[in-house]
Amino acid sequence: MNETQKKNITSCWSELISSMPTEYVKNELISKDILSVQDVEEIDAEKTESKKNFAILKKVIQSAATDVYDIFLKTLKAIPNQNNILASKVDSTYQGNKHQQPQSHMYQLQRSASHNIETSTSSQLGNETIT
Repeated sequence: MNETQKKNITSCWSELISSMPTEYVKNELISKDILSVQDVEEIDAEKTESKKNFAILKKVIQSAATDVYDIFLKTLKAIPNQNNILASKVDSTYQGNKHQQPQSHMYQLQRSASHNIETSTSSQLGNETIT
């Protein structure tokens, strides 16, 4: 996992800790050889779901597997009843970092483009308002 991918996970850390279905993620990651039996025992020793999720994320971040990020993202995408919300947040963060433009900058560009279209349409229609 590269530094950008780690940053993407840590930027969604609180939401992942509070929202990940622990058992599902843990079982998927052990079946994909990201977690070991010893890892699962350590995770299960934690008292709360949040602490278990913290332990899972810590193991994911520290994993030496080269495909850990992709496997983790696929696991998040496959969470039943979550509609890929968590995966989308982590992946969109990654996509944003990949293009080196912060999302706030992209929002400003989109807003500016939208304003330019509105202004152009308004001037072409003789400043009439379209509803």
